[in-house]
Amino acid sequence: MARQKSNPLTDRKEIEANKKGEITDRQRRLVSEMLKPFNYWWLGLFFFGAGLAIAMMGLLSEEPFLGMEFLLILALLTIGGGLLAMAGLIFHVRRWWLLRGLDKEPIDSGSGRIRWRGSVYRAEMDGRTLKAPVEINLQPGDYKFYTMPKRGWLLSAELVSGVSDQDLAEIQSNLARAIRFSPNDLAANRDGNLTSGQARSLVIQLLGSLLMWLILIALGAMILAVLVNDFVQSERLSPGWLIVAPCGAVMGAFIILASIGEGRKELRKLVADIRGRKVWKSEGQVTKSVREDVDDEGGVDRSYYYTIGRRHFKVSRVGYAALVEGLTYRVYYTPKTRRLTSIELIKEENGTTDQEETR
Repeated sequence: MARQKSNPLTDRKEIEANKKGEITDRQRRLVSEMLKPFNYWWLGLFFFGAGLAIAMMGLLSEEPFLGMEFLLILALLTIGGGLLAMAGLIFHVRRWWLLRGLDKEPIDSGSGRIRWRGSVYRAEMDGRTLKAPVEINLQPGDYKFYTMPKRGWLLSAELVSGVSDQDLAEIQSNLARAIRFSPNDLAANRDGNLTSGQARSLVIQLLGSLLMWLILIALGAMILAVLVNDFVQSERLSPGWLIVAPCGAVMGAFIILASIGEGRKELRKLVADIRGRKVWKSEGQVTKSVREDVDDEGGVDRSYYYTIGRRHFKVSRVGYAALVEGLTYRVYYTPKTRRLTSIELIKEENGTTDQEETR
């Protein structure tokens, strides 16, 4: 059985320190990371300084060297840069003020509850939603919270009572809404069958994949068609064309062949799952993970996954938030495409079951 990573909100060392009115180094670091610095203030400072420098050069010049249109753009950049730099300065001052008194602020405790609100689990106490430095990956129920009351920060949480049937039912309901399966879907999946609605979802995925691969094949064919057209219509080919054309031909042929090969494998798996209408299941503890990829524009694309044993299932952000780690689940998925169809929480009777796969 996989070893579960420690949750900083329920770690016994953190709780015992908070009971004594102390904040741990780990909690101090997590709070500091929660108050992420404003990373673009320097860009505003650059535009503000550059705008002022160019304006001063214009004032000191004997002859005007800037048109009115450029002056207007320059003024907007200078003002915008100044506002951005000022916002960054205010943010940093506020962050410094929030962090400077962490060790002196008293730690309080009180009764509260973990509830599913919208698309995340939230900690609520005395009608107030507490802000946690990490994701609240705790099962719904009654807790004793250790907080910094003035700031509304949750430091640690201690479960008051055991897991009730109502709490387990709430987790199951949250998973069903997040992953979008019904009780009828779950009943059919328990019997190893795919429902008509789940099969329709696979058909839609099949059509989308088919369209994508056809577009890629058409792109490769278009590259080859352009090269052939140039070759036929040109009376004399330039040396540059003789260099570029082979590279373009290889790229076009690669796109076509790769699309046919990969597309054929994916479509065959989808067709097999649609025709077979069967699901497999794996049972055990499920962990969550996030993969971050940087796109061409410098942004971050996040992909969310469930992991059980050696199986990885891609889920939505809401599906990721709905699952509570440390419990035992049964995961249902299609045999070929490994697509998650449903998941159910299993009430443990004699400890946690080992992970197993059933076909």
